[in-house]
Formats: sequence, structure tokens, C-alpha cells
Amino acid sequence: CNLQKFNYGKYGEGEVLPDTHMDARWIAGRLCVVSRVTGVGSENVSTMVEVSGVGILELEGAAAMRVMLALKALIPNADASHMVRVEPDLLLVDDVASLAYGGADTMRTLRAMSMPEPCVRLLLQEEPGLLLGKGGLVRLEQVRAQTEEHRANIEAICQGVSDDGWLDVNSQRWFTNFFCGYY
Repeated sequence: CNLQKFNYGKYGEGEVLPDTHMDARWIAGRLCVVSRVTGVGSENVSTMVEVSGVGILELEGAAAMRVMLALKALIPNADASHMVRVEPDLLLVDDVASLAYGGADTMRTLRAMSMPEPCVRLLLQEEPGLLLGKGGLVRLEQVRAQTEEHRANIEAICQGVSDDGWLDVNSQRWFTNFFCGYY
């Protein structure tokens, strides 16, 4: 059987699977494990590998589950499967505690911008790279400027929504259109 060799490395890194891992059954099995543990549809897991590299295939189920539980603890109502699909690097963090502390710090920063809690959680669900510091100060400054510019609208969409509540569909749509930078 002549198997084609795939480059599942991150763009520009050129990392490939070792020859011992080129068995199509092994790859399919690893993709299934990632899909089952994260809840990401199997049709999207290969894209996660393209984005984050071979480390996704080498994940142990327990490590991925720790990340998923940390995300749910940080933002209980968020769709953790969506978060790791959008930002698969979340699954590759070395220390889940750093994800929890970094996430809490990011949330404090967003709250300090006078962004209401439901908006903070929605922004982090839609741009989970912020939990890893992606975008840096430039992205946070963009969010701050948007928050100041649209303060009245933000207050209007959050009116009557408790801090642990979730925005309605129309409010979510408005917020994601004006705030979420899909990178």
C-alpha cells in the first residue's frame, strides 16, 4: 500500500508526521478522538489540524478534556466546541491553569472597558484567541474604541440581561457584526 504523505504542520513550520504515523487508520482514529472529546464535527477537525499543526493529532483525550472543562469553567454558557474549532491552539496549551488565569485576566481587562458581562463572554466565545493573547494590545485597543463608540447600543442590547444571562439572537448578531474580528 503506497500512502500519500500529508504535511499537517502549521503554515511556515514544515512539521510533518513521522513515518511511523503515516498510517491512514492512525490518522483517522486520532481525528475521531479529537472530534469526540471536543464535540467539533468530524468535517472540521482536519481544518483544525491545518491551522494548529500536528500537535492536534498527538493530543491525548484527557488533555483535550481538561481544556474543554477549563473553558466551560471560565465561560459556563459558552460553546466550548465552537471556541476550539475557531481557535484550535487552545487545545495545545501546556498548562490549563495558565489558560484559566489568562482568561480571567482578559475578562477583567474587557470589564474595565465598561463592557457588560454578557458581551465579555460573547466576545471571548467568538474570538477565543484573546484568551491566548492573540491580537495583543492592538486588538484590545480596537475593542476599547468600539466599546466607547457604541456604548449606548451596548447598554441597549444588555438592558434586562443578567450578568450570567446570554444575549438574544438579534443582540448577538449585532454585537458580532460590530465587535468580532474573525481572523
